[in-house]
Amino acid sequence: ARMVQKMSQYKGNDDAINQANEVRSMLEAANGSLPKSVYISEVVPFLRLCLLMDSRLCGNAVFRRSLNRSVFMTEFHLSHLHGAPLPFLEISPRTSGKFVDFAQACPMIVDKVCPSFFTVAYAEHSSKRKEVCGEPSTETRQLPASILTSGSDLMNKEVLVVNFEMFEEYSSQADIFYRLFLLLILLLWFIAMFEEYRKIIHWWRVLLGTPIDLTILEAQTDEERRVSMKDFTPCYKCLNIVFNLLPRTSIAVAILFFGARYLMLSQSYEELMMNSLALTFLVTIDEMIFVAFVSAKRREWLGSANPLEVKIHRRLDRMIATLLSEYLLVPLIFIAVVAFMSHEYTRTWGKVDVEEAFRCICQVSGPRCMAAQAVGGYATVDDAGDAGDAEQ
Repeated sequence: ARMVQKMSQYKGNDDAINQANEVRSMLEAANGSLPKSVYISEVVPFLRLCLLMDSRLCGNAVFRRSLNRSVFMTEFHLSHLHGAPLPFLEISPRTSGKFVDFAQACPMIVDKVCPSFFTVAYAEHSSKRKEVCGEPSTETRQLPASILTSGSDLMNKEVLVVNFEMFEEYSSQADIFYRLFLLLILLLWFIAMFEEYRKIIHWWRVLLGTPIDLTILEAQTDEERRVSMKDFTPCYKCLNIVFNLLPRTSIAVAILFFGARYLMLSQSYEELMMNSLALTFLVTIDEMIFVAFVSAKRREWLGSANPLEVKIHRRLDRMIATLLSEYLLVPLIFIAVVAFMSHEYTRTWGKVDVEEAFRCICQVSGPRCMAAQAVGGYATVDDAGDAGDAEQ
């Protein structure tokens, strides 16, 4: 109020001077407190704009029918005042005390008035929000003619609507084509890992079974010289299970789960492809270690070894054959992948929740965003666009 009284631009503006005198007298009479009438006329009109926290979202708010000149001036006019609130008069003396173009006034209010209303925590949160949300992409959207009822509305019939980088990345993951591509990559990952599981099941069957009786004959030619294992001791079985099979089984289960989670963390088609290649490298690392550290002679000796065979156990072998049948594995893998994807999308802080969180933080929109509810209007820009198409 004191600044407006001193500004030369308002010397002949009776509305601005009378408002400044009235507000200043009420504040002086309140002995340090804020009178309700001053709060309603000079503070409340700005609060919803301050929820945007980014002046680049002003166009979004206008397009969503959340804010315009009429909405902004409602509380001010209820106080039987004329012109514009004092904080706006202070930052915009060139308007001569008139609030006409909301699209131009909104960025000034968010950038200059709002930080003066709140503590440094507001500025800190606003800065962190800009760091998290990334760069915006901008497009021009046109408001439907049916809602342009005044001259000030006609000034804002075209507005700039922005979508921030992080919101676009997570919203694109809800696209049906991305989900289908992710489903395909996860299916390939599960299939690759089930090849390893098949080997592990056979190893468990061999180590826990009884070796068959072998008749070993003397080789007549070099081609017949092969390694055959007739039996293995209980001590060797225990050592192989403890130091080989149990760790291998645990690692295979962990790699399947965390590998699938790693793929789910991908935020684009490019990341999904790169992450799947990284997992392929991880699966083949045991073969790389074998080639790197085992001598050529020993690799040749292991390559000439005959497969281990155990005595037939009809019931157990029939059960294993049924479990490893393609008629059971194909639908089982597909159901497992679909269930895993569904859980990762819908769980608490899954992809759906994260997308809604970024929509609320970066766009101040969404049906479950409290800031968007306080600002008002349609929940999202897309909803406002659909409503505009229907109105036209």
